[in-house]
Amino acid sequence: MLLKVERDSVCASDDADAPHAKGFTFEANESLAEALSAILKAGNLPTIAAGQATWIVEADKPLSVVAQQWSSPEFLISPATRLTDCLSGGTSRHLFFHYWCQSEPRVVLDCLKVGHPLPDRYGRDR
Repeated sequence: MLLKVERDSVCASDDADAPHAKGFTFEANESLAEALSAILKAGNLPTIAAGQATWIVEADKPLSVVAQQWSSPEFLISPATRLTDCLSGGTSRHLFFHYWCQSEPRVVLDCLKVGHPLPDRYGRDR
């Protein structure tokens, strides 16, 4: 199965090669956790100098939160969920990483879990 992975830009100079798309091939029975591990190991996400970047991983709905300061993703669904069960589409499926700037990743995760509004990604609500 082909998985198209895209991400937001993190700064103006990062826009030069947008839309930051990369294709990955996975077996249909691989888990979301296995796929995210491979994507993150491939270095698809830029690092932020301050060492704190928050990403919301989404298909049709948010699936996970990834943070530069965390050693592994936190999941909103079971990490063992098969890719075919959490990604819609035929033979080509999409996963998008939304950059939530330096928002506290635990707050972002908790908001997504309970359906509360997300914190302002640019910190204007602080």
